[in-house]
Amino acid sequence: MMKIKFESKYSVYLLMAIFLVGCATAKTIETGFLNDYSNFKMSDKVEGLLVEKHATKKISDYSKFMVDPIDVQLTHESKGEKLNPEQIEKMATGFHDDVVAGLKEKYEVVDTPGEGVLRIRTALTDIYPNKIYLNLHWSTTLSKHGIGGAAIEAEFVDTATGERILGVVDARQGKPLKYTKGLSRWGHTKEVFDGWKDLLMKTLEDGR
Repeated sequence: MMKIKFESKYSVYLLMAIFLVGCATAKTIETGFLNDYSNFKMSDKVEGLLVEKHATKKISDYSKFMVDPIDVQLTHESKGEKLNPEQIEKMATGFHDDVVAGLKEKYEVVDTPGEGVLRIRTALTDIYPNKIYLNLHWSTTLSKHGIGGAAIEAEFVDTATGERILGVVDARQGKPLKYTKGLSRWGHTKEVFDGWKDLLMKTLEDGR
């Protein structure tokens, strides 16, 4: 692990300030994938996450899941619009497969709708890689100018009733203090994907 030597207390305070600012999420982009965003509110659990919750039902009420292939919905506002479509599709497929694998550890993943089956629909609305040359020194890494990230819209739909049980809109970058992830093209973007998958699993386990 790389050791960073600070020459003064001022440097430590500067590091803390930059890190706190850098934790802010990226800009969300509403693409129309979820049709209606009027009831979305800021989450009281996760900073920067927009959510819409069913009045009485929770995704933790379900033990069977359908996971649709991840749609790619990039707009002119998206940083990822100029990237190679094949690379974006590869990243989206990898994210989908990781979610399915995570669910299969504790739940049943099915291919058809039915009673008690929750369908997960997700759109990747932005994606961008690290700028590795900006992550070679801690001072530029902590500014987050070179750190990759992604944005999504997702909904969890009861396949028997058609009700949206949960909707989420989120955009974020990787964490600047995870230095080594900035030294590969997609290290921090993959970190964001892993964070979303872990949040899903924790939400199911906690019953939120």
